[in-house]
Amino acid sequence: MLSVGHSLTACAAPPTDALCLSKWMGAYALDQAIDRRLITVESQLAHYERLAEEVSDVLADQAKAIEALTGEVRRLRHRLGEIEGGWGPSAADDKPPPHY
Repeated sequence: MLSVGHSLTACAAPPTDALCLSKWMGAYALDQAIDRRLITVESQLAHYERLAEEVSDVLADQAKAIEALTGEVRRLRHRLGEIEGGWGPSAADDKPPPHY
């Protein structure tokens, strides 16, 4: 805690008395700690931004694949409906099998 009438800004750089030296070194250590934390946070942010871009690319690829597969299922259903539409009971279906 700074004493009344004695602030860090009043200290010369480099400080000339013990109290200023102590405050100056404390502030310098705090600045270094903050710089290290800031660098860590910026590094993590860059990692997460890259990760978000990769996830976005994967999602876009999956959306394209789903769209293509949905179209294929639609075409196959249509084709199956056409095939099944031609299949109905015939007169031969009403006859008993030959082994009777």
